Amino acid sequence: MTSRSATGWEGVRLTPAIHLPSLSDDQHEALLVDLREWVAQLVDRFAIDVRVVPPCWERHNGMVEALAALRDHERASYA
Repeated sequence: MTSRSATGWEGVRLTPAIHLPSLSDDQHEALLVDLREWVAQLVDRFAIDVRVVPPCWERHNGMVEALAALRDHERASYA
């Protein structure tokens, strides 16, 4: 059971943020597999234009890092 204390939520385990430059090729591919589904849901949920998140986002490291950070922030916010 989780409970709220003066310092935060006790008993809640958050997934740490991912540092992309530290990932091996296999880890990077696993991240992309997970991130593809999340990005597809994000784009659909908010009707995001292809000029904002293009279909080729995963070929652009800056987009991958930004989207992974956004996903990590969302996970932490709703944990």
